[in-house]
Amino acid sequence: MSNKQQEQTPSPARSKGSEPTLEVVILLVFGVFLFILGLLWFKIQSGELPYNSNGTYGLLLVIFSLEIITLGRSPFGDFRRSWTLIILGACMAVLGTVACLIPGLMEGFIRELVGIFIFAGGIVSFLQLAVGKDQARTWIRTSSIHKHLALALGLLYFIEVLVGLVTLLPSITTNTLTAVLYIIFGISFFYLAWCLQKVTRLNSPEEITASSSEPYDAKTNKKGSFFLFRDTHIPTVVALNFMFGLILILVAILLIPANMSIFTFSFENMRGLLLVILALQMLALGSTPVGEFKRSWLLILIGLAFISMGIISCIVPRLLAGVMVLLLAIWNIVWGSVGLVKIFLPILDGIRHPPAAAHLPPLIKKMIVTQIIVFIGCIIFGISVLLPGYIPDLIQLGMVFILGILFIRLAHVFQNLMVPKA
Repeated sequence: MSNKQQEQTPSPARSKGSEPTLEVVILLVFGVFLFILGLLWFKIQSGELPYNSNGTYGLLLVIFSLEIITLGRSPFGDFRRSWTLIILGACMAVLGTVACLIPGLMEGFIRELVGIFIFAGGIVSFLQLAVGKDQARTWIRTSSIHKHLALALGLLYFIEVLVGLVTLLPSITTNTLTAVLYIIFGISFFYLAWCLQKVTRLNSPEEITASSSEPYDAKTNKKGSFFLFRDTHIPTVVALNFMFGLILILVAILLIPANMSIFTFSFENMRGLLLVILALQMLALGSTPVGEFKRSWLLILIGLAFISMGIISCIVPRLLAGVMVLLLAIWNIVWGSVGLVKIFLPILDGIRHPPAAAHLPPLIKKMIVTQIIVFIGCIIFGISVLLPGYIPDLIQLGMVFILGILFIRLAHVFQNLMVPKA
């Protein structure tokens, strides 16, 4: 849904066994989303399954926003990761979350907005690919895998235009053809992900880094431009914690009028959305409920399985209701418990065997304290999901809001720890 790859020069030094990049992971997520939507579409249009339009397009907007914030890629192409782009991505996440959680609200508008993004983005990206001197023409004249890359991009953009048109004007085709288009669109993402992974393996880590971005220089970046248009260096862990915190705050705010019966709130969509974001965090960072792991293909398959269940929960109401409650509850309880054990075991060991006096920087102390509160909150949230009614609604609402604030605070601490200042 954007210019997914810049030209990379093959290198004799191949990085065997290189782990999949974040870009490949996000392409796989888009592919899984569209492939599942296509398969379900046959049953949905025959009336065998219910359909939640808001949940479908709202979740897709949230995934769009994560791609924008983590990679700087929009449906209309690649842009500098400026604060303007980050703010636009956050606004898109808010809009998608609201649409996902409140059935029927802005239903036609959300579908048309997603349709415009896909249709216009496909046209713009296809034109950039066709006329760009450093892209398709160069790739076709180089290695076999670069020819595959050019073909994969061209196919994806062409199908993207068709899917966008069908999304905007559903009556122009049959339901069966629409389902087939979704499936082909999903397969085209898988094909592109395979091509990008192969290209990555043909390049040394140094070349990949050099071709993807310039070194971040905070002093240089502050000169000569308004701050909204400056490049910003936000690590993936910061972006994902910020997004998760933002969505949790929004969930808490929307629960207030929902508890007053002002509008209907979809708890199923909330669980599906949260599971997708948690699984994306696992794929991007290797952060699982039981610990940190390398981003291997096994981890990706497990993460995509969780994402698939979250996607199905948002598209088809009530199909996985019981499963989603169990998954989200266990995920949070295990994640919080393991996190607390990892923090307190070294502390207890230090009490038994006092080390030489060491001074912890204030930022590290803030991070540890915030993480402890987050882990405790996650355990309580998991218990409230597993055993509804045992914790009063007002306490649950306040807890979700506080968790959102804490995740944003954690993102701020990580940003200060990881990004150099002028």
